[in-house]
Amino acid sequence: MYMLRNAAGIYWLVKINQQDSDYCAPMTINECGAIIWNGLTVGLTIDELSDLLQKQFGIEKEEAVTDVKHFLEKLTNYGIELPVQQDGSCI
Repeated sequence: MYMLRNAAGIYWLVKINQQDSDYCAPMTINECGAIIWNGLTVGLTIDELSDLLQKQFGIEKEEAVTDVKHFLEKLTNYGIELPVQQDGSCI
């Protein structure tokens, strides 16, 4: 499980409850990533997350969807499990 933290103007995803032997360094993310992460924690879909980015940053829908998918890929590559919907599909 990861928690979002903000320290000195930098957002960090920090793995909690880890042991010394399986230490995972915190992952730094930008404001856009923090918005997506917070949306993920409440179960928003890719479409809903991209709507948030559109409103926050005034970008086009296509760019917002691309940004969300890129961030989700970054999380997966870092080893962070993504939430799944009740039918088992990834958001």
